[in-house]
Amino acid sequence: MEIPVRPIPPLLFLMTILVMLVLDFFLPLGSFLVGPWRRAAYILGAVGLALPMWGVLTFRRNNTSVHPGEGHAKTVVTEGPYRFTRNPMYLGMTIILAALAIRLGTWSPIFGVPLFMLLVEHLWIRREERWLTEAFGDSYTQYRQSVRRWL
Repeated sequence: MEIPVRPIPPLLFLMTILVMLVLDFFLPLGSFLVGPWRRAAYILGAVGLALPMWGVLTFRRNNTSVHPGEGHAKTVVTEGPYRFTRNPMYLGMTIILAALAIRLGTWSPIFGVPLFMLLVEHLWIRREERWLTEAFGDSYTQYRQSVRRWL
């Protein structure tokens, strides 16, 4: 079933951040990390920021678009972060959300992380994979079989 209106991934990411902040403020559900452990979120957040940037730079080096659908992509990119994940941009956003949950330190914001993953997979990734399979056939199918969707 095609969903006619879907929030673009960056908007979905920002909406998830908002939900996580609201949950932490109004329904914190107890702490799971305290003190210096919460500082690890900064390292995780830096990784989460670097991964999508690396993905975009890899696309640019391969002279293709970050938008896979409707004839935008010119090639299947299999280098850089695409060697170990088919979706480094979505993975980076997910890592940033995990870092935020750790930094906030309460249980309720954690629910935003799998929620984001489920929504982005259902609303975007599956559709993008169909587009890429149609555009690149066996080349993309072989890539899908050799590299995981997330990690």
